[in-house]
Amino acid sequence: MTTLEQSIDVNVPAEVAWAQLHRMDSYPQFIEGLQSVEQRGKDQAHLQIRASGNPQMQCDTEIMDRRPNEQMTWRITNGGPKMDGSVELRPLDDKHCKVQVRLEYDPKELSDSFGLKSSKPDSAIKATIKHDLEKFKSLVERRSPKS
Repeated sequence: MTTLEQSIDVNVPAEVAWAQLHRMDSYPQFIEGLQSVEQRGKDQAHLQIRASGNPQMQCDTEIMDRRPNEQMTWRITNGGPKMDGSVELRPLDDKHCKVQVRLEYDPKELSDSFGLKSSKPDSAIKATIKHDLEKFKSLVERRSPKS
């Protein structure tokens, strides 16, 4: 398994970023290739993903708040590559926080599942996560009331 960590500072309080993370309907707005999310109960979601022009893939996830208002963890439970992840929020001050994403995955399995053409799947995954974090930052800052 490979572990990837990426982070970004956002110009909103941690509780605002936390609330946005729990709006699963907005995930397709900032996660590349995610077509739709259907929340199933409190802790599960069904995802439809289309990556790299491949046919649509469906998978189920389990989502857990390990430390409420600080860390959300998740894992793919059915239908996709073995992948676990977490999003951790760290307040920087009362108006800013750091969002850190951590993924654990098998590069070949992930590459095969998503049809990555790159000879360096880790680089492609790292670039995608960085782009997704930038899109999350833009979304949460745009939606946040200005103080």
